[in-house]
Amino acid sequence: MIDISKWVHYETQSGEPIQAGGVTVTPHNWVLTVRWPNGAWLWNYPLAITVNDGNLTYRQPIIDITRQAQWTMLGLAILFILKSIRN
Repeated sequence: MIDISKWVHYETQSGEPIQAGGVTVTPHNWVLTVRWPNGAWLWNYPLAITVNDGNLTYRQPIIDITRQAQWTMLGLAILFILKSIRN
């Protein structure tokens, strides 16, 4: 059996906090790493930011509208292909 954890790894990471105008913003991202004997592929996906203004701390998710549109178009394309195959 192949041990996939040796080749594929994912985790959530927090970036360096950034201070501006009395507010601290910390980015959070999801990292996928795929390794093979002569190299690797790394993909970072933004998840959210944590905002701290001294009194209040909250997490603001990052919504990727472009990715949502791409998945919607892919789904519609698959539906149209399946529809055309059935006819």
